[in-house]
Amino acid sequence: MRKILVYLLIVVLLLGGGMALGVYVLSPIVKNVGTNSAAQSKPSPVLQTLGKYTTNLSDPKYIIQVSVNLEFYDSKTLSDVQKSDPSFLVIQDVLLKYFKTLKPADFSSETGIANIQKNLVDRINKLYGKTIVTNVLFGADTVITVMP
Repeated sequence: MRKILVYLLIVVLLLGGGMALGVYVLSPIVKNVGTNSAAQSKPSPVLQTLGKYTTNLSDPKYIIQVSVNLEFYDSKTLSDVQKSDPSFLVIQDVLLKYFKTLKPADFSSETGIANIQKNLVDRINKLYGKTIVTNVLFGADTVITVMP
């Protein structure tokens, strides 16, 4: 009986020591896997200034002057777009065509401006067939005027 208890004690100690060693060896690996997946799942957005645009609105007597900045999904996405269109001419075309469909009243409230921004994001992303832009930001110098 005493022999069995000694054997059981040895087995329990060996199993406990093996589990402790396993935790010690594997914990840094498990910690890195969790960190890497969290870092990969949340990209850092990148801002790109497109410049200042002046164009007519839907009523030709009104013009808008607006500074436009795009928030790209991440730096790789921005780099890919710049490789295919260094001057962002395709995106500029989408912006200008869309501005020409708007009325001054569309810019008169925060909700209206938020809708314009969302529509521009949707149009640009649709153009590329994937999410490349996460936000469109207008500069504080945006002005709508009546042409004389």
